[in-house]
Formats: sequence, C-alpha cells, structure tokens
Amino acid sequence: MCKLIKLKDDRKNVVSQFEGAIKDRDGRPYANIEEAVEDALRRSFRDINFRTLHEKSTDYPELGEGDNITTFLIEKLREAGFIKKFVAYFSKIEEDFDKWHHEACEIFLNVLKKYYCDAKYGKAQKIVNMMFKHLYCMNFGGSKDNLLVLDEDYFLNCHLTLDSFTLEWFYREVVGKWYNKKDVKDRGDQIHKGNFDSWSNLEYSTTKNDYTRYTEVKYSCKNEDNCRLIKSGNKYFYHYMFFVTIIREFFETEQKSTDEQKRYVGKTPFLAEFYIWPDIQLHLTAEALFGQSIGQEEALEELEKETGAKFNDFNAAQKYYKNLDRTTKGKILKKKIECIEKIW
Repeated sequence: MCKLIKLKDDRKNVVSQFEGAIKDRDGRPYANIEEAVEDALRRSFRDINFRTLHEKSTDYPELGEGDNITTFLIEKLREAGFIKKFVAYFSKIEEDFDKWHHEACEIFLNVLKKYYCDAKYGKAQKIVNMMFKHLYCMNFGGSKDNLLVLDEDYFLNCHLTLDSFTLEWFYREVVGKWYNKKDVKDRGDQIHKGNFDSWSNLEYSTTKNDYTRYTEVKYSCKNEDNCRLIKSGNKYFYHYMFFVTIIREFFETEQKSTDEQKRYVGKTPFLAEFYIWPDIQLHLTAEALFGQSIGQEEALEELEKETGAKFNDFNAAQKYYKNLDRTTKGKILKKKIECIEKIW
C-alpha cells in the first residue's frame, strides 16, 4: 500500500505545486488510511460553495455555516459507506477505475441530495478528485529524508479535477491547440465552448444506454452513435465522462507544443493537474492585470517590443496577449507594474 520515497524525488516536485498540501508531508503523519481519508474529505469540502446550493430539503437540519455542515455531512457519508469505499480502494488496484469513481460519486451525491435537492454530479466529482490530490500529498511516517506515502499505482488512472480553471485550460490547450486542429472528416466533430456547462452543473453519462438521472430533467444524447452531449432543459452540454475521455486522449498523444505543456510530458492527467491549476491561474491573473486602465500604453509598447507585432487598438493587443506563454506575459507586464508602482 505504501512506499518509502526520498524527499528529492519527482513526487515532491509535483506536490510542491499544490499550495499548502506539502505541510501534510512535513508535519504529523497519519496513523492509518481511514484517518487520512477522513482528513482528505474534510479538506476537499473547502472546494464546495454551499451558497450555490439553494434548494434545501425539508429534512435539512439548521447547522449554520462552515465546519458545522462539513462535520455533519462527513458523518452521513461515513454511514453511507463513502469513507469505507475509499479505504477499500487502497487495499488493491482497481481494474476499472472509472466504474469505481462513478460509484464513489454516486454515494456522495445521494447523501448530498438529501439535504440539497439541486446538487449535481459536478459537485461529487470535485470532492472525489480533490480527495485523491490530498491523499497523494499525505505522509504516513518515515524519517526526515524518507517518507512513507501511498504507492503511485493507486493514482495512475485518477481523473483531472474539473472546475472553472481546469475547464478554461481544457478549452485553451486541449481544444484550441490540439483537438480542433485535428484532421477530422466531419468538422462538426469540433468542440464548442457554447456547450460547456459550469463544472458544478456537470452531469454523468458514458454511452447512449447509460444515463444516470439525478433530477427530474430527462437527459438524452444529441448524437445516438457518439454520446458527447446530454440535454438539460432546452440546451445540450458535454457530460463529465466526455471531458475525462478527451483529456486522456490528449495526454496519450505526443503533441505538446508549448513550454508549459512540456512540463507534463510523460505525466498522467492527475499528475499534470498539479501544474495546470497554478499555471492557468497565473495566466488569467496576468491577462486581467494587462487589461487594467493604468499603464496601458506602457504595456502595449512592451508587447510590441517583445513580439514585433503592431496593434491598431488595445482590444486587439489584449487578444494577442492572451495567447502568449506565461514567461512572455510576465516580461511584458513588468513595464505596466512599474507604471502602477509610480502612482501607488
């Protein structure tokens, strides 16, 4: 189940991308896997915004906010076998991880929906996937130089967590720089952002004969032979397993065109997420700062100097800037930051 690793190995480099999680490895070790699973569950609840869940069940107890809700739901999940299912997972390597993952998500969602009627599959995948991230970072003992951690094999098939940041990364890197550029016979096969739902509203489907209905809304395939979209109301959206499948295909290809993509060559989607999440955050932050009114002239001048391109207006410059790599974006922002500092 566990293996001793040296602190200087690649796993520490991966974990270091997950802000705050490294403390678990350097602090108090976990006594057993059940203790670790419960702590991972508690930490993962931080990624659920309960304010977005409006339709409370009549059976919902008055718990207040924050830790009270988390503690209550953890106990209910324990009673439903959710923690036990995770503990059992680390006793053997699952042959069908996707099946196990879906079962775990169903347990979580069935509990959550007893108290929040409008909860969707997207909430469940976020918790289950984030739990694996936390468990990957945990220390079960060992010396200062060698730590006892859960074996890598348990994480080989884990999914990349879908949230607003990773879906933005998916559209930019997987869709824009790979999938929609493939030589396909039917150009309608391209992926369209208009069919993206928010991560918390994602639903589950695998084939045209396999629909899991968590609400009264009827879900159906738009294309009977290739179930990419499911219907919600009058709109069609890509389902959770569609994203999982395309992401896996992307990581199986040799096409890694940017320096950032090269950072996760040879890594699984799960391991690559440790780099992807902070990278896309930095991109979005840089783009927001570039577009601010203060220092626009300085930023535009530096952009033209760095890239050799010319722009008629700042909107065109913003669109161009968005497609640059993180390093180049940083260089260009320096002038803008200097301008802001002068008037701070």
